[in-house]
Amino acid sequence: MSENQGYVPPTVSPVCNMLLDRLERAYAGEIDVKSLALIAVEQLALTDKTRNEMLAKLEAPTTAVLKVDPQIVESVRESLDTYSQLLRDILSYIETGDESLYQTAVEGLLELGSCGRLIFEGYTPQEGEMGPTPMPMLNVLVHVCEGYTQGYFRREAIERTITNIALNSRLAASELEQNEEADLYLRDTLVRIYCDFAEAVEELRQYLDQGQEATRPQLQAIADAGKALRDGIENFTASMATRGPSKMAQANLILNIAKSWRSGRLAPEAFMRSLEQFRSNVDDLWREVESLGAIPVECPEIAEQLITCREAFEDHFRAIDMFAATLAGQEDLFDQASELLVQAADALYDSKERFDNIGEQSSKVYCVRCGAPNDAGSRACISCGAKMLDAAAASGTSSTSTMSFQEDGGQPQYGGELVMTKNLLTVFETVNKAAEGRIDVDEYNAVLDWFSHLVEDNILSLPPSPEMDGSGLEGEGAAELHSLESQLVSYRAEIDAGAQAMLEAVERLRLFAADNNSINLVEGVRALRDASIRVQRATRGIEEVVASCRAQANNAT
Repeated sequence: MSENQGYVPPTVSPVCNMLLDRLERAYAGEIDVKSLALIAVEQLALTDKTRNEMLAKLEAPTTAVLKVDPQIVESVRESLDTYSQLLRDILSYIETGDESLYQTAVEGLLELGSCGRLIFEGYTPQEGEMGPTPMPMLNVLVHVCEGYTQGYFRREAIERTITNIALNSRLAASELEQNEEADLYLRDTLVRIYCDFAEAVEELRQYLDQGQEATRPQLQAIADAGKALRDGIENFTASMATRGPSKMAQANLILNIAKSWRSGRLAPEAFMRSLEQFRSNVDDLWREVESLGAIPVECPEIAEQLITCREAFEDHFRAIDMFAATLAGQEDLFDQASELLVQAADALYDSKERFDNIGEQSSKVYCVRCGAPNDAGSRACISCGAKMLDAAAASGTSSTSTMSFQEDGGQPQYGGELVMTKNLLTVFETVNKAAEGRIDVDEYNAVLDWFSHLVEDNILSLPPSPEMDGSGLEGEGAAELHSLESQLVSYRAEIDAGAQAMLEAVERLRLFAADNNSINLVEGVRALRDASIRVQRATRGIEEVVASCRAQANNAT
């Protein structure tokens, strides 16, 4: 058991408690009075600085919603003046040894500390854990309020606590209102939340003398307002951290972190960790975009946009490498890395918008009279009112393909000489429909069943390579025949292996019907494409062998 367990602090003010402890220990000779004098001098300087800054803010012109009651200003001034005088009494006691000054200081700290926390005191994480809410200052309010209703604290203690919390909230709102760089909507929203929180705290006064049953609902209302305040602060902080010259939030965040490192406000290790996380996020996004592009579609715009998208990702990785080199000492690369990252992020953002636009427009039907885009199935044009043709006939196709990606996220390998056969196109179009919810499970599985039977009947059921009659051949002729036989056997084995891989890919695609997990579509299409390339390549090999044999036979005759 810790020796501090069960300890009850003499006041609700950590600063007053600390001074009381040091003062009593110095009086008992347990510590050097010089250490106490140093603390008192530091606190006196802090108090004077706080008084000047805070009173200047309180007395400055404010909007009506943030206007501070003159009595509150006077209360703050009185509290700080009292604290400053007590610190001077401590210094006088150290200098003269006058025990009456010691007693005055002790009684004054007990009095001041029992009337609530000092206006400039912070709230530590440890105190935040000691209460029913995640907000430390609310926990202090709850404790003092309960203590007051149970007779442990005087009315002045709860009044001062309420005043301090409400005042700090209004001061924060006032400072926020002067921030001209912030998003106006988020800023004004957070200002209003701060003021609503302050009002909820101040309303507690009217319930204090009605007992715990009356104060409990208001404390809950304050806790709810506190949660809204925390959420508002988090949203505002995230917005400020991701504001910057690029169109993408993650890039702005890393640019702001880079500036903080360069200005000496952030350790190099922290910047490097941020770079590594950013690289991981970009890599995940790269994989997601490549996965979306893995499903072959008859849309040249998508293929063209994927090239631009890949270039943007490559520039992201180049910029990250340049920042890492900057950390390693090549500081002349900093500006170049920043400019490259902005360009890359903007290009990626534009690609995203283009992908979204392609996906949106792919399902539109254009009016033959005015050319306005209409939703598929529309009977009349939204622009000119002309009668619309059938969606499939008007668009010239009965299939659509959409692509979109977000700024966080999920790469099959591109390439390979895949020949898009009619059967493969049917499967890929069916996968697109499944991904977009345009086909039911039974239809989806029916197409997969059809393709599986197709593979089994037309590929796996092919007879093995026939043995060739090499009788009568010797020397070079026999060797050449043996080589042809080996090639045919190898190609046939490759076709069988590819066909089995196609069936496995179909089963992976079938999983989507059960779990609706799009990764099964992506990985299934990837596997089917690779297996098809494998079968097609081996088939072409056999055709080349046959063509060579025929050519030789023709030449012999």
